[in-house]
Amino acid sequence: MSTSFYNFDYYIEANEKRDAVIRAEYDKVLGRVSNILIIYSAISVSLVSICKDLFTVPFNFWYCMAVVLFGMPFLVSFVYAIRFLFPIVIPVLMAPKRYYEQLRSELEAAFPNRSHLTDLQKEEINHQIKTAYLLELEVAINNNTILVCRKRDYYHNALKYAIYSIFPFIICLIFHLIH
Repeated sequence: MSTSFYNFDYYIEANEKRDAVIRAEYDKVLGRVSNILIIYSAISVSLVSICKDLFTVPFNFWYCMAVVLFGMPFLVSFVYAIRFLFPIVIPVLMAPKRYYEQLRSELEAAFPNRSHLTDLQKEEINHQIKTAYLLELEVAINNNTILVCRKRDYYHNALKYAIYSIFPFIICLIFHLIH
């Protein structure tokens, strides 16, 4: 298929496909929250017992260190998880009616004989409408790409630090079971 990069229809079609891919990727990233919740659920089962053992006599320095080594990455993970789950507004395009009625009327009003536009004038108006739509589409794609990348980073950091907290948690769990 030969594609002309002077053809605005091609740009519009390619950008609409890209926008759909980005929105699907956003939904896929948000669907991964269950991985983090599984780790949090496993940790929360024994978290109260582990914290209670921290304040019992006799004081054990190594147990305290294991709790600190568990708590720090767990809290960092929790902060990233909250940022991941925090709702954001995804940019959407204006209603199509804005283009085929309002913008077209504004552009037609620039010509003195509005009722009898030539084919060249109609083509110019069509080109300007497509340009406006394409610019709006590109802005939405850029914003959505940034949002998807940010959410993906929050997810990866939350999962990474949750996994880092598992190993000290296991040590704390062993201390708890021994005592």
